[in-house]
Amino acid sequence: MPDLLKPIKRSVYLAPLSREHHESLLLGWKIRSGIKKNISSDRILLYCLWFWKNHLQKHFNDEEKGFVQILGSDHTLFLLMVKDHKKIKKLLTSMAEKKKDNYTGLEEFTDALTTHIRFEERVLFKYIQQTASHEQLEAFAKMHTTHTLPEWQDEFWVN
Repeated sequence: MPDLLKPIKRSVYLAPLSREHHESLLLGWKIRSGIKKNISSDRILLYCLWFWKNHLQKHFNDEEKGFVQILGSDHTLFLLMVKDHKKIKKLLTSMAEKKKDNYTGLEEFTDALTTHIRFEERVLFKYIQQTASHEQLEAFAKMHTTHTLPEWQDEFWVN
């Protein structure tokens, strides 16, 4: 069996990022649930923009600032990560600017975010765990601060 089915043993230094990834995967589930329930795309988009402001933006910044120290700015995996971050932000910005149908945009955003998280968990983090020194991982952990999301009142995915 491919090792995609094996549980991933995450470094204690990267585990907080993996927990944050769980929150982002949950965002995708919420978006898909809202679409299935025919919730207004504007209502779902409001949540996505809130999530960006309160979680994703900081998460992306922390990864970029921390991983450039470990990988360097010209490493292929670092460049792929940054490219994904820009794509996800652009998809969200396009929806906010009403450049396309928001259900289509929400699905593209969810797919891009989910694919990106899988890349980071299965490829990027695995590589960093194998190649980074203890000191590099420790420095990253000190730089990265985990945060708790404030409560969102409109649980459209439940209604």
